[in-house]
Amino acid sequence: MLVRQPLIGESREELLSGLRSFPVGNFVIYYRPLSAGRYAVEIVRVLHGARDIHEFF
Repeated sequence: MLVRQPLIGESREELLSGLRSFPVGNFVIYYRPLSAGRYAVEIVRVLHGARDIHEFF
């Protein structure tokens, strides 16, 4: 889903330039859409939703 619709996640620019997040169950995927006209994302981190994200960014 993220590859086909990379802007579906919430923008998290306050943590890292271009970063977005998308919840999946109890976890949150932090990723960056890649450009150059292809369907691709860079997975930056996958964290449990209860974690303090500021520890990791």
